[in-house]
Amino acid sequence: MKHVFHTKRNKIAMLDVRTWVGTAVIGARHYYGRIIFNDGTKKDDHPIERTIDSDKEATSLNREDYGAGYKKGDATTRFDDLESLREKARQLWRSLYPDAVALLENDSCSLDPSLMLDGPPELMTHLNDIVARCEANDWWEGDEKVMEALSNSWNQLIEDKL
Repeated sequence: MKHVFHTKRNKIAMLDVRTWVGTAVIGARHYYGRIIFNDGTKKDDHPIERTIDSDKEATSLNREDYGAGYKKGDATTRFDDLESLREKARQLWRSLYPDAVALLENDSCSLDPSLMLDGPPELMTHLNDIVARCEANDWWEGDEKVMEALSNSWNQLIEDKL
């Protein structure tokens, strides 16, 4: 596991995703995200928002939040699915952090091999292939030697190509 925000040559933006979907008995259904950028001298953190696009959605959110007063057109940090959150991050990261050369998805502290959501296309293909192989191995719950080799390969590509 490495702490990756920048390599020797380049800076990386990170999509930090938070959710209770699939882990909570309370019926959690939203994803939240922020883009984190740390160039070694300063750290910036930008929550990802979208617009509530219907009266029906506003009514639903008001019911969930006991009459919070949401209306169509208001901003929210709630996303109904992970892919919508990723897409919004893809739209935002370059304008927020023009010095960054890639957008990776993972938590803000450390990372195992993680998806590259945007960046150099050939590298993105190789890194995301490694992530798929990690998933097929069941990450560290599977064969640890396989996972260690995959993790080392992913880290080496980051160091060599970014």
